[in-house]
Amino acid sequence: MNIPKKSKKKKNRPKDKDEKPKRRMKKKKQKSQDPKRLIDLRIPIEPPISQCQVCEEKKADFYCKACKVHYCQNCESQVHTPFMKKMHQEFTFKEPYIHRREINPNLCDKHKEKLSLYCKDENELICTECYETCRKNNHSILGLNEYSNEISEKIKIILNKIEKKETQNKETIKQTLVNQNKLKQETKELVNYIENESNLLIQKIQNSKINYLKMLKKVEIISNTNFTKILNEKEKKQKKLNQKKSQIKKLKKLKKDEKKIKLIQESKEIIEEKEEKKEKEEKEEKEEKEEKEEKKEKEEKEEKKEKKEKEEKKEKEEKEEKEEKEEEEKEEDLFEILIKSLDFNDDQKLEELN
Repeated sequence: MNIPKKSKKKKNRPKDKDEKPKRRMKKKKQKSQDPKRLIDLRIPIEPPISQCQVCEEKKADFYCKACKVHYCQNCESQVHTPFMKKMHQEFTFKEPYIHRREINPNLCDKHKEKLSLYCKDENELICTECYETCRKNNHSILGLNEYSNEISEKIKIILNKIEKKETQNKETIKQTLVNQNKLKQETKELVNYIENESNLLIQKIQNSKINYLKMLKKVEIISNTNFTKILNEKEKKQKKLNQKKSQIKKLKKLKKDEKKIKLIQESKEIIEEKEEKKEKEEKEEKEEKEEKEEKKEKEEKEEKKEKKEKEEKKEKEEKEEKEEKEEEEKEEDLFEILIKSLDFNDDQKLEELN
């Protein structure tokens, strides 16, 4: 497939100080001097203002290059969060022509060339510059006509399938209509049958009701007569029963009174016995207390005596110790005096001898 080479727009750039960028510029100029060109970017191609792709009601006011979405001012918050809005580049249709040219959907986003080819592997339209990279990666590439033919064939196949399904659906609809009509007729017949049967049943019920009421009236008359007789008999029996009950109650009262008297007497005896027991216990407790107190007093007296004796003993011992100490001191004094006297005499003797 013969594909025309890309053509680039000549740009007047300022001269750089380094030599390397100059060499690059020369190479690019040689490439751009190809006579075959698909699109001249200097021609103003103004895209039509599209509809909002979010609400599909209003005209689009903005276009996001990153998201590739046209949207109106009301739908701006649905397309971008505040953080995404800072990161993405946004263009309005009211801005100058340069931005309008950039958002043209017929141009490549990377190279601003016309989209004239289709890459099957990447599943997107490409320009002539993109073609080189795709060719290096061994991608299968088609021209727009070939791609459109393929799509049209696929669409035809899909349309044929849709037509077949439509015919099938039409047949099913016809059958459903026929079945619906049959069902309607059958339901009508059933309703009529049910109404007739219900009317017959209602008549039978009404007749049976009348007969039943007549029977009830007869039964009421008979029952009333019997009921009066039974009531009279019951009243007589009840009177007799009441009389017997009254007699029984009287007897019970007498028995209860006797029992009460006996209980009272027994309770008195029990109370007296309890009081006697209490008195005895109190006396015993008093005696025990007195004995305990006497014992305590005796013990205290004995303790006091012992204490006194101990104190007297201590005093005696102390006195004896004092006396002994005094005697010892006296003896010591005497001994010292003797020693001194002896020493003095010895000195005198020595002097005399000398």
